[in-house]
Amino acid sequence: PNSTTFGIGASPSPFDLVINEIFADPDPTVGLPLFEYIELFNKSNKIIDLSGLKVADPLSTSGFLSGKLLPNEYIIVCSSTSIGQFTPYGKVVGPTSFPSLNNSSDSIRLIKASGEIIHQVNYSDTWYQDAAKKDGGWSLEMIDPNNPCGEENNWRASTKWFGGTPGTQNTIFGSNPDNVAPQLISAFALNDSTVQITFNENTFLGTLSINNGITINTPPQQLTSKTYLITLVNKLAFQTTYTITASSITDCIGNLGNSSFNFSLPEQGLAGDVVINEVLFNPYTGGSDFVEIYNNSSKYINLQNWYLANYDN
Repeated sequence: PNSTTFGIGASPSPFDLVINEIFADPDPTVGLPLFEYIELFNKSNKIIDLSGLKVADPLSTSGFLSGKLLPNEYIIVCSSTSIGQFTPYGKVVGPTSFPSLNNSSDSIRLIKASGEIIHQVNYSDTWYQDAAKKDGGWSLEMIDPNNPCGEENNWRASTKWFGGTPGTQNTIFGSNPDNVAPQLISAFALNDSTVQITFNENTFLGTLSINNGITINTPPQQLTSKTYLITLVNKLAFQTTYTITASSITDCIGNLGNSSFNFSLPEQGLAGDVVINEVLFNPYTGGSDFVEIYNNSSKYINLQNWYLANYDN
């Protein structure tokens, strides 16, 4: 049932309020209403004032939310036309223009009017970890709300018999802490003065540096919660290995660390630079064909948009 909360509410800081459950694909139903929703959970010790908050995906943004949320309380957020469908499950708010949630993947953000992100989830249907449930009717639940950026390692399909737990504790709720600092997993030179770097999780930058006398313009442009675009004061040279080091980086839990990654400026491969070096075309039963290619040059060659092909005479 709905409840009324009195008192002055506080504006949430990032991760005070988390997106705790996502129902993106209600059809075919196994019990829940045939309407999309997300569930918010107040993991802080504050009474949270929801006014001034919106829900957004890359294509649309909802109207403002309303009401207050007590510590450890849940609220269902759905379209204004489906409020009555979810009232039996708990506290509900239905802003106008609630974003349509894509079945296969989407990026859902809880944001302030200023644009500050309170929580963001970039979900995928692989997170269900269940081929049958990802076809519809089941919600995605967060395992540990104190690990709000755990992504696929902290989400699974609900095990509730009717498909989800809107307004109540998740069926898969448990301790699933993140005790590891972020790591650089990619650094790629887009051209001689621009580098794109990617971390393995939502990462807040400390300082960045590149060896061999390369100076970075500040601040880097944040493309996603994991990816940054860096512009350089001076230019990269071909056939040189660079190391970018991210120092004093943290994730949203506060794990602090340093991480490095090597990269080079790619060149166009010419005839003879890359050669077919080994071929297995007749494996034993149960084996697999393969082709090995070898970089026969001193260049760093980007193979993106290259093809491996054959033809019949």
